[in-house]
Amino acid sequence: MNLENKLIEIFKKHVEPNDFGSVLEYIMFPAGKLFRPKLSLAMAEDLGETTSDNYLLALAIETHHAYSLVHDDLPCMDDDDMRRGRPAAHIKYGEWKALLAGDSLINLSYEFLASMKHPNTASIALDFSKMMGAQGLILGQVLDLSHQNKNFEDTLLMHELKTGRLIQFSLLGSQLLSKNPSITRAETLLLGKHMGINFQLFDDLAELGDPTDEHEEQVNAFLNYNAESTLEYIVQGNELIKKILDKHSLNTVAEVYQSYLNKVSSKIESSFGTIVDSLKTNSPSFKEKLEKALLTF
Repeated sequence: MNLENKLIEIFKKHVEPNDFGSVLEYIMFPAGKLFRPKLSLAMAEDLGETTSDNYLLALAIETHHAYSLVHDDLPCMDDDDMRRGRPAAHIKYGEWKALLAGDSLINLSYEFLASMKHPNTASIALDFSKMMGAQGLILGQVLDLSHQNKNFEDTLLMHELKTGRLIQFSLLGSQLLSKNPSITRAETLLLGKHMGINFQLFDDLAELGDPTDEHEEQVNAFLNYNAESTLEYIVQGNELIKKILDKHSLNTVAEVYQSYLNKVSSKIESSFGTIVDSLKTNSPSFKEKLEKALLTF
């Protein structure tokens, strides 16, 4: 059974098969890249054991990610009509139902965590709550929507919180479930931080291959700061990521991250002309640094 089907199987055990349940299922499946649950399960495999708790953890992560997308698409936030190639939840079902569906997915993510049998379940859920809440993912959304990014460091903080926190927890949750993890909590958080920031920076660059709206342009690191310096930050982040992965032989985690890099590389390559036009650069050094950023692994 592939990962998405496994997650669907667990999801349906917790969701009533009624009209509102079908709204939740529409939002969740078919899933997107499943980068976060794949990362979480890869960490579990590298640390020695994958249990039913790890699948509940992975589903909790993907469910929380789905809620954040539903709310992010609402007119009061990013106001996006499409999600994963089809109408966003508020377009298909109306704003009030989309809002309540997002709220329900938040609750479901905690329900999946609470269903784990691990003795540290309560502390894992507490970490999750702190990292997703007003000092984590939600704060990142606040910084995004309030346009408080006055410099590159502000943008990195926004990315670390809004995108990075859930990626951090994807790794940390599996580290906490492991009986004898070879990697420390601090190293796990550092690894997740740089994976999360780089994930979003690559997304910033790739989205320049498509039409962008005013809000996207206001928060895009490549448009607002030196593009080559931004690529250099990615290179340095990837070097640190590789160092931690190699130190702890996190080979499956490395494969998941490399797979993401391969996909984003293809997207950037297919629209490279549009991207450089958006950045107003023909510098050979930009392309060289981009290749280095994508070939660190």
